[in-house]
This record gives sequence, structure tokens and C-alpha cells, in this order.
Amino acid sequence: MTDGSRDRSARVEHKMLRATSSLFAFWAVVGIVAFLMGDAAVRGAWGFVGRWLPLALLIVWAFWLMLWRSSIRLERDRVIVTNLLRVHVVPWMSVVGVIQGPQIRLELRDGSRIDCWGGPFPPRPSFRREASGNDAIDLMQATHESAPHSDEKPRAYWDIPVLAVGGILLVWTALAVTLMRP
Repeated sequence: MTDGSRDRSARVEHKMLRATSSLFAFWAVVGIVAFLMGDAAVRGAWGFVGRWLPLALLIVWAFWLMLWRSSIRLERDRVIVTNLLRVHVVPWMSVVGVIQGPQIRLELRDGSRIDCWGGPFPPRPSFRREASGNDAIDLMQATHESAPHSDEKPRAYWDIPVLAVGGILLVWTALAVTLMRP
């Protein structure tokens, strides 16, 4: 290993794992909503825009929550799993197994399990080529094996700012749909 590659690996503080197809789906939803709202604005249908823009933003927020935000963040000493409105911070010393199912699952020393909803999907089986390993699982296991010792305990919490944005959008949508006349 050269000094340059060692410096590069030392600078990488974390690695984010997400399903690539989810990112494409999210941007497709954003594009459709932007096109529909932009079309109404260009046509001068400001009543329509005023009534339905909050709902469109609520829909984009929900898709962002499900498709973009849900993720697995690998750090040197811990893994951070973000599932919708819940965040799990788990030190690698608390993890006893990383299992690939429909979602990646962490098995903890205390016997509990955490499903990682936003992780990459398992590779599809193929008849033409030999089954290969799962890069996400391999990366997680390698990070787990090289993790330093930590006395930190696993913790989980609700992501209040994200929940607040959803609440504000929900109230705005209810007001716009009930109070604005088409």
C-alpha cells in the first residue's frame, strides 16, 4: 500500500449505503411533481398551485423519507441505521452478526435485531454467472472486524426535526385543501 492510498483511506470517515434504485425512484417522483406544479404555474392556475402544492410537498417528503433518507452509515467505530423516523446508533462491539435477507439485518449481543430498511438490495441470482458476494455485506463485515473497542451502548431515538417537518406539511396540506377554493 502506498502512502497516498493510506492517506486516502484515513480521510474517509464514513461510508453511506443505500439502494441505488431507490435514489432513481425518488428523483423520478421529484421530477413528476415539479413538472405538474410547474405546468400549473406556467398556465397561471395559481388557485390550483396554492391548493395542491402543500400536498405535493408532503408526497415528496414521504418519498424522501422512504427512499432517500433510509440508509446505513458505516463509521469506523459504529454503524448508524436510519429507518424512516427512527435512528439507531450501534457500536460495532455490540454487533454479533450481519445477515442479508430482504433487508440487511444486524444481530446484537443483547439478542435484539435491527432491520436496515434503506440498505442495498441483495444481488439477484443468475444462471449465467457464478454467484458472487454481496459488496454491502462484505464492506459491513470488514468494517466490523477492524472496529476499535468501544464501551458505547446502542441507542435509538426519534428524529424530531424530520418529524416536525412532516407535521408542518400535514397541517399546511389540511389547511390548503379545506380553506382554499379551486
